[in-house]
Amino acid sequence: MFFLDNTIRDYAWGSPDAIPQLLGRPADGTPAAELWMGAHPGAPSRVAEPLPPGVEPSTAGTSLADLIATDPAAMLGAQVADAFGARLPFLFKVLAAEKPLSLQAHPSPEQAAAGFAAEEAAGVPIDAPERNYRDDAAKPELVCALTPFEALCGFAPPEVAADRLDVLGVPTLSMLAKRLRALSQADHPDALPRSLAVLLDPATRAGGWVQPAAEAAAGAADPSLALLPRLAEHCPNDPGVLVSLLLNFVTLKPGQALYLPAGNIHAYVSGLAVELMNASDNVLRAGLTPKHVDVPELLRVLDPNPHDATPLTPKLATLAGLTRYETDAASFELTRIDADRVRQASGRRGDRDRPVDADVELPAGPQILFAASGSAAVVDGSRNRVELAAGSSLFAPWSDGALTVRDLAPHTTVFRAAMPL
Repeated sequence: MFFLDNTIRDYAWGSPDAIPQLLGRPADGTPAAELWMGAHPGAPSRVAEPLPPGVEPSTAGTSLADLIATDPAAMLGAQVADAFGARLPFLFKVLAAEKPLSLQAHPSPEQAAAGFAAEEAAGVPIDAPERNYRDDAAKPELVCALTPFEALCGFAPPEVAADRLDVLGVPTLSMLAKRLRALSQADHPDALPRSLAVLLDPATRAGGWVQPAAEAAAGAADPSLALLPRLAEHCPNDPGVLVSLLLNFVTLKPGQALYLPAGNIHAYVSGLAVELMNASDNVLRAGLTPKHVDVPELLRVLDPNPHDATPLTPKLATLAGLTRYETDAASFELTRIDADRVRQASGRRGDRDRPVDADVELPAGPQILFAASGSAAVVDGSRNRVELAAGSSLFAPWSDGALTVRDLAPHTTVFRAAMPL
């Protein structure tokens, strides 16, 4: 088991203190937006001390990507190495949003492969700002809240979106609402994307509608309307502010999660969460960002249907005290281990302020464990034991034996990122 030294990305929308506080470090005033755990080439984790028994001291500081590449079958197991090659197929993050992120969607595997091939053939540099497809992979995502976490997620029902556009009393938005209702009543499959396209069309000049809409929404009881002034404060005159009226606005409670498959238009608004995704960089943006926006390509990959933004119903492994968030993603699976649930599932009614006297077995397979709070011991199949403190993470390679988590301190929460083998 290898402890990880992880990179913090300083994107402008990040909170300066949420991630440092989680890691037990002093904040330095700069945005700390994302903590990356994994082997993504953009910021791979590095092997940290103490090292596992028998590992050469020179291994300290090695990137996880290089460690895996030295012996993919041993690090990942034959099944994962055969399916994904010499790379860890998922990227695990802690995300801390103080300001809204960009409105975006991700392509399907087929769309990603075609888009990447087309841009390669056109000679678009891989690091060009206008590049849409930096690899040939899909990028489904799962986000699980650590604090109350706000997000825009998928299209709302057309009648709901039309009512929001209409109630603000902005004539141009009321006209758009009328058009949306007509398309919806005619069962037009692209009713919602067409409304989005109108808002994002430069010829429409919808940026001029943002301030009147934000002023009209001030003090609104509907959270979806009350969001408008907040978005407009960060992104004045950005038509993406108005696109939010077409989408579901949700607030996750700690432990609740959303799954964002291909084609789902979304934006994270605020809060602290863990995020697990396929290790891809393919993002099509619609607004709320100074970065490259490609509306025609975004519309091509969008799922035009209303999306059920109800948080995932996690599968509870009652005997083990685990919570598993099931999706159709082939490259990742998220599991949460809570000390209080483990205590309850074990039938031990001991003092809630004492360590949990019960073991939790985790399936074999390459995995990353991250302690969001508390502490626990992790024991591998060779009976090597390490202590996982709050804010720390480790990579456990493939093993024939299961990992065991034990001695969970009170109120400990550990997340496990792995693959659904």
